[in-house]
Amino acid sequence: MAINDFIQAFGLTLAAFLALYLSDFGLLQKPFLVAFMGYLGLVFVIGTVILQSFRWSFKATLSALVTVSFLALIHVLSFPSYDPLAPVAYLAVLLLSFLLNLYILYARFIQKRPLFKVYEESKLSITFIVVSTIIAGLIIASLELMEQFGVLTMVGAALAYLSMLFYLAPLIRLEGEFKEAKKLSSKEKRVKHFVKRYGKHKNLHPFYASWLGDAVHSIEDYIDNLEAKGHLGHNFFSIQNFLLWFIAPLSYLMGVASARGALAVSLLPFALLFTGVLFTAPQTFMKRRVRRLTGLLLLVASMGLAYLWGTVSLKFTMYSAIVALVSIYFAYSDDEIISMVFASFFVGSLYVSGYSLWKVPVVLSTLPWILTGITFLLLTYEYYTESKSS
Repeated sequence: MAINDFIQAFGLTLAAFLALYLSDFGLLQKPFLVAFMGYLGLVFVIGTVILQSFRWSFKATLSALVTVSFLALIHVLSFPSYDPLAPVAYLAVLLLSFLLNLYILYARFIQKRPLFKVYEESKLSITFIVVSTIIAGLIIASLELMEQFGVLTMVGAALAYLSMLFYLAPLIRLEGEFKEAKKLSSKEKRVKHFVKRYGKHKNLHPFYASWLGDAVHSIEDYIDNLEAKGHLGHNFFSIQNFLLWFIAPLSYLMGVASARGALAVSLLPFALLFTGVLFTAPQTFMKRRVRRLTGLLLLVASMGLAYLWGTVSLKFTMYSAIVALVSIYFAYSDDEIISMVFASFFVGSLYVSGYSLWKVPVVLSTLPWILTGITFLLLTYEYYTESKSS
């Protein structure tokens, strides 16, 4: 179930941002685009205050943005002529989708009600709101000069309902699956106790192994598992890290899209770099030494591919890999804030890496810095909330 939910959520995320790329975001003018981004930030802040969580607010806002991205593509495909009033429907649809998501998340996490009960108990009221919005859109579409706005509002209401069912719901279920993945075995619990009390230096591993009645080399694997599951501090590059799987590809693909590059072709160098970093970091799969060696070989392969692409892309791919490895090093060294800083810069550097495949990044936009800042805020919030609860 978890794999299906992950593929569904991740696939829809990529499809949504591909829709934004193909639609040129509904032919928005720059002032309107800036206003939309500010509006998106505002609903994110509101969601954070109500849900008391950056992570849950991020899910609500992202799901609403996915709704609008598909709406933008439908807009371009349905109406070849541009209507300046029509994109205002994006704001209305974003708000409707966000409020639906906010209600579901509030009931699920704040009121601690099971997801299926939340849906069953609120299905009629949610359906009424969506149908009412569709009828209002139909009435608006019949007015002069309001056709595009009304039709987009109708379609957007239906998309908001579908994104709640097929996008937000998998994100919520994955939250539970990731919590289950963080549970420890009995030996991992004992190793955690030893490490918290005496440290994790290699000269202590023989003593830990003798107390556990296990092989010395297995202690490294237990420590890797503890770090990957977040029980020995921060590890941004853990395969269980929900944020990593969404914000890293998003940053890279946004860079490619900004340079007007081919998205499908650009995925190969990213896949090598991303997989190499994952294998180098602490994980719960494979033996530590084998996984690290595999990761380094994949990173070298990504450098080779970037070299064939061009010297500029090689330079920024190397920067991204180095920043990631530095973050992993400080995570191993328990310097968690420094590790989070470099992990955040890694996300921002992916934007530049994707951009550099197709254009020389002489004058960079503020977007990489925004992505870096958002990532650091999310990581810092998660770190301090988890440290308080532990």
